[in-house]
Amino acid sequence: MGLFAGVIVAFAGARVIQGLVYGLTPTDPLVFGCAALVLVMGAALALVFPVLRAIRVDPMTALRQE
Repeated sequence: MGLFAGVIVAFAGARVIQGLVYGLTPTDPLVFGCAALVLVMGAALALVFPVLRAIRVDPMTALRQE
């Protein structure tokens, strides 16, 4: 959802930064696609360690503690 909102804000702000980028259109789909891919991969990488930690917990032990 945040990625979707970010794309909308980026398209809205594209006119403002149009003078700052050289050789690209402000709404270049390749740039937006690469940025989205980097954000998704970063989020997936941030989830790896907590998921690996949660996998190691015995479900019965976790249920008994609560």
